[in-house]
Amino acid sequence: MVSTPTVIDEQTIRHSLAFGDEVIGVIARAFRELSDPSAHIQIPPIMQITVPGRDGLTCIKSSYNESDSIFAVKLASTYGGNRKEGLPTASGAMLVCSAVTGEVLSVLLDNGYLTALRTQAAGAVAVDLLANEDAHRVTVIGSGRQARLQLMAACHVRHIRHASVWSNDAEGATAFADDMASALAIPVEASGDPKQSALMSDILITATPSRAPIVHDDWLAPGVTVLSMGADAPGKSEIGSEVFPLLDRYVCDLASQCRQCSDLGNALRDGTIDGRYPVNELGDVLAGRAEGRTDPDQIVLADLTGVGVQDTAIAARAREKCETCV
Repeated sequence: MVSTPTVIDEQTIRHSLAFGDEVIGVIARAFRELSDPSAHIQIPPIMQITVPGRDGLTCIKSSYNESDSIFAVKLASTYGGNRKEGLPTASGAMLVCSAVTGEVLSVLLDNGYLTALRTQAAGAVAVDLLANEDAHRVTVIGSGRQARLQLMAACHVRHIRHASVWSNDAEGATAFADDMASALAIPVEASGDPKQSALMSDILITATPSRAPIVHDDWLAPGVTVLSMGADAPGKSEIGSEVFPLLDRYVCDLASQCRQCSDLGNALRDGTIDGRYPVNELGDVLAGRAEGRTDPDQIVLADLTGVGVQDTAIAARAREKCETCV
């Protein structure tokens, strides 16, 4: 007889698992496993459903490490049109399944919380690995939830003393600055000149749904670490193709995926770079198999598109923590 899966609600998940060193460690280990040549990890192609009339995108990701007894399937939706009706823009759920029987063991009704959490942790891993130790100024492009979480992540791994934010939603940028200054106890300003803010920053974070490049080659000062989070689907773009030849290091979460759906893919398709362009995966840099930053003046881009191993890792940890609390 097939057992009835445990259903865990968002409140229980939030109470059991929050951002911090534990979650960062979980995601760092997932990246190491992903890039381990001896690991046997299946990552199915991303399934996406777009609903243009609602500015909606539903994304389904999964992964299975053949050494594990479970795997997870994640469904996450972002519907920009919900804002007009006062509804949350993010929703979703994760299914934790038995790799032995195929049964659904747990349904995590997280409403996108775990996706946001694992993405925040991935940003923390990348900044901690690639940014200069004395990095203290951040510019954030975008004023949504993930932009806020990425600034918090940067502050967790570096002693950030000043932040700027720019968004095409000026009111959103002002609200971001006010809220984050209060939450982080640092000066945060809404910038009217994002290029100038970027040139004065040690870390530049892009977390937008943009369909056109925002950051260009004349935005980048020596030593900057760029963290690109938003170009995670075909048609999206945050970093201009002309930036790629200027980079000293390009580090991504999954090379095959980024060649298809990130600004790396855009630069390859328009011919700015070719297939010989050096691409390092975050897991390889973490494991010492590839180089990250080796000089304080290098310009480094961390390109994160979100990978199924992150979802399986965070779902497994959330399930474990929630069952412990019950």
